[in-house]
Amino acid sequence: MTVRERLTQLENLIEDLRRANANTPILVEGAHDREALETLGCSGVILLVHDGERLIDTADRLARNHQSLILLLDWDRTGGSIHHRVKEVLETHAVDVDEHFRQEMARLARSEAKTIEEMPSVLQRLRERAGRVR
Repeated sequence: MTVRERLTQLENLIEDLRRANANTPILVEGAHDREALETLGCSGVILLVHDGERLIDTADRLARNHQSLILLLDWDRTGGSIHHRVKEVLETHAVDVDEHFRQEMARLARSEAKTIEEMPSVLQRLRERAGRVR
């Protein structure tokens, strides 16, 4: 896949995420991830896993308050572990869990990034390499 193709796919994915976030909250690990998504144009509800509660308590609270969530946790080792545990709790409470955006970001970021907070930089680097600086 060329740089231009990756860039186009990533821009389309981010646009789809913005639209989805208008109706569905996104769950991220921390404040830097939230800031990165806001930089990318997400303006809906963005919730944090790391909010001072134990992970299981956070997941239970989320399950009580939301019918669906976009899980957008990092794809590094820690993020993967948190993702698995949170997803498990949410699904036992019949919460609709959307993992699509996480999977696609990980695929498109390749070895350039393993965290959500790096995505604005990845997007900028791809734009520079494709000759489409914004």
